[in-house]
Amino acid sequence: MKELQLLEHLEVVTVTIDSILVADQLLNATATRLVNAIQEMNINFLKEEDSMLTFPYMAHLSTLEMYESEMVEINIKRRT
Repeated sequence: MKELQLLEHLEVVTVTIDSILVADQLLNATATRLVNAIQEMNINFLKEEDSMLTFPYMAHLSTLEMYESEMVEINIKRRT
């Protein structure tokens, strides 16, 4: 994660997430530039009980795919 935040010219990020801990780290990253560069996100096989994700405003997210995941709640923050 820290390596991604250090990239100065990062424009496009596509990620596949298989862990709720990784998802939380990425989605709660303080580097808004990193989060805003995400254009495609795949969330697979998240089976942790009582899983909840909160997505920040993501300016360029065009595709969000979830497969075999058992989320209890998903929150998406709106642009302010």
